[in-house]
Amino acid sequence: MTEDTKKQTAEITKLVNTQKTGVIDPIAWKQIKGMADTLIESKALPQYVQNKEQAIVVMQAGFEMGMKPLESLNSLYLVNGQITIWGKALVKRFKVHGWTLSYKDKKDETTVTATNKKTGETVSEIMTFAEAEQSNYTRGRDGRLKFGWQEGTNRILKLRYGALNKLLKTQLPEVLESAQGVAEVYEDSLSPSEYQKVQEGEVVEQQLDEELIKRINKVKTHQELINTCKAIKSEVNADYHNALELEYARRKEELSEEIKQ
Repeated sequence: MTEDTKKQTAEITKLVNTQKTGVIDPIAWKQIKGMADTLIESKALPQYVQNKEQAIVVMQAGFEMGMKPLESLNSLYLVNGQITIWGKALVKRFKVHGWTLSYKDKKDETTVTATNKKTGETVSEIMTFAEAEQSNYTRGRDGRLKFGWQEGTNRILKLRYGALNKLLKTQLPEVLESAQGVAEVYEDSLSPSEYQKVQEGEVVEQQLDEELIKRINKVKTHQELINTCKAIKSEVNADYHNALELEYARRKEELSEEIKQ
């Protein structure tokens, strides 16, 4: 390999490892991976984070939402392969997007209204206890009312989170960004057996199918990798975006090694 070729190779490798793309920010990715190692060693992670890879997924999702790493670990929740956001962290997300929230609580019914501070636009959703019952949110495997759905403050909060989740899913999805929904609502929507697995820490993350991974493995250049991953991102459900980011990073590292050789 000539000196000119070595220089060109070094420049390409540098670009691959430092160039921000529509798929991922490589500098932030490296920092997140390093922080995940430290947090795993210190055992300073929430109980739901079982390994380094899950910590990376949560912090990367938080980064995409403008959160700092520790803020993302305390605000987001990885459940059954889904990135969700705790209800208590939602208010800030609405504020970031220019919305303020107000609630009207009645017996077994809550109305949430979001108002855009700039335009004055308002959007509302209602959640009732009857709806939650019909959706099988409220009872455990034994048929008894879950603790969170007992009458009083707990039920009011659950209804608020349910109304917010409906608002986000139907009218303001941009507020969710990388998250899939409200954690408290998503947990309630699991079947009793799925919920039991989550409680026992048996978290199953979504994986790309073999055909999509083959497409990623076939690329020969960094630009081709970016284009392929962008195309796949538009084809798959948002549930698989975190898995796509991991495959992108894996193939990018492989390409970097191939260039060095």
